[in-house]
Amino acid sequence: MAKGKYGTVEARFWDDQKLQRLGNNARLLMLYLLTCRHRNIVGSFRLPVAYLCADIGWSKSEFDEVWNRIQSQEKPVAFYDNDEAWICIRNFIRQNPPIGIKSVAGCVNTLDAMPDNPHNDFVTQQLITHSLDFKKGHRRGIEGASKDHHPKTEGPSMSMNNEQCTMNNEQLINTWDERSIEIILKSGDMHSVSGDEIDRLQKIHTSVNVFIQLMHLKEWNFSNPAKRKTKSGINRR
Repeated sequence: MAKGKYGTVEARFWDDQKLQRLGNNARLLMLYLLTCRHRNIVGSFRLPVAYLCADIGWSKSEFDEVWNRIQSQEKPVAFYDNDEAWICIRNFIRQNPPIGIKSVAGCVNTLDAMPDNPHNDFVTQQLITHSLDFKKGHRRGIEGASKDHHPKTEGPSMSMNNEQCTMNNEQLINTWDERSIEIILKSGDMHSVSGDEIDRLQKIHTSVNVFIQLMHLKEWNFSNPAKRKTKSGINRR
């Protein structure tokens, strides 16, 4: 179940040509999936059809008719695993990418808690593709973030050893600029901490995860504009 009271729905949802062609019941179903109390932070969650029908007020045959239309599309907007009663929204991560280390850790813990199902690798790929902060954590080993928020977690047991994930790791290694962290300053300019500088600091401060601390600093500066550091003061911090 999602902890937040609200689900994010972009305004362009109502202009989506694919959903318009599928009809109003398909739009109602997708709106329900994006906002229902069963959803989670990664858009892949357990949802027995009986729960869905009870919430919307549909019969099973009404659901089947709408769902079959959705699945007839070349790229369906959602998938369903009947064995696990598990649904996955295709573009959920693209529209709701995790930003900041807390959101990334929340995604990791959610994936760790999910049972094995055909959607897990797809969700992981979506996170790697659409969330820069998840990319950085994935490259450096997100277990530090996960342990900070869930002590029993031993890192990402989310099938990240498949060929596609390995390929993305290699791409990330070849794109070192993505390791840098940009922190907003009092002037509005950005202070960039390079990957090499992060590595240097990590060798000095071995008792802490420097990457995670810098991500916390990035979030703090963004959320506290009146207390942001100057260009000269940021290094002292």
